[in-house]
Amino acid sequence: MFFGGFPGMDGPGGKSGGRGNSKPADTTKFYKLLEVDKSASDAEIKKAYRKLAVKHHPDKGGDPETFKEITRAYEVLSDSEKRAKYDKFGEEGLEGGGGGGDPSDIFDAFFGGGGRRGGGGGKKRQKTKDVVQPLKVTLEQLYAGTTKKMAITRSVIDKKKGVTECRSCDGRGVKVEVVRMGPMIQQMQSTCGACGGQGRSFSTIKEREVLEVVVQKGSTDGHKIPFREMADEHPDADTGDVVFVCQQQEHPVFKRKGADLFVEKRISLVEALCGFSLDITHLDGRKLLVKTAPGEIVRPMDAGFDPLAEGEAKKEWEVFEDSDCPTSTT
Repeated sequence: MFFGGFPGMDGPGGKSGGRGNSKPADTTKFYKLLEVDKSASDAEIKKAYRKLAVKHHPDKGGDPETFKEITRAYEVLSDSEKRAKYDKFGEEGLEGGGGGGDPSDIFDAFFGGGGRRGGGGGKKRQKTKDVVQPLKVTLEQLYAGTTKKMAITRSVIDKKKGVTECRSCDGRGVKVEVVRMGPMIQQMQSTCGACGGQGRSFSTIKEREVLEVVVQKGSTDGHKIPFREMADEHPDADTGDVVFVCQQQEHPVFKRKGADLFVEKRISLVEALCGFSLDITHLDGRKLLVKTAPGEIVRPMDAGFDPLAEGEAKKEWEVFEDSDCPTSTT
């Protein structure tokens, strides 16, 4: 980007007309860019910028260079001190040519973060990445509930050293170099290598934490147990979460379908015709006896025996008190 600075011109407080052949400073360019008079009030300048910024924003199909120019003009004219210097000395009277910040940042600050996102409100603060960890649990643990202690290691900000402003870029995150090329001045902006463009310097340390993960009674496979703000820390972002996901292990006897438990049992033809009894150890350790009456025929794939269901109560079955886990036999 080029600015109209000329060698030999005095800065603010000096004599702008010291030489008889020096060209008068242009103090109208920024007003023309915003299409306002030099006597325009702060409210008029703000209103003009709002209209032109929306019209020329690159996301709306506008010209990026025009957007940069009108944003730079607003940055100067909206600041009473900068405006006074500009009215007296023009662009040459401003340090660094009148700005050089990111036009999108100024636009977002003006519109409350709605420039690129198309909505109102402030910028949404970023969040560090969530840590998702599988938690292996048995069917017994899901049935009765359990508590497990899990150790995690995360990066946290070293509070002893704290977060300091980058000395290399003075907290701006960018470095600006002014290069004079003959009668012109070129301003070059680059990301600060010392802080990686963050503007701040900080140190992190590893911290080990032991979390008590409570698996509620009746939890399902895939149930998520979050620990808020326990992931890695960053000074410019909210801390993410650690999420444990229940991973049910296969059981040698029971199969779970929703809120029900099923048992598959192979029986002989004699047992199917003449009756049988089946001992089952429930998930909570209780002993259950399932017994069919003599002469009651069990057909292949019969299922859904419920001793408390209507019409079934007279069958000679001994079962546990709560029938929330029906047993099926085949």
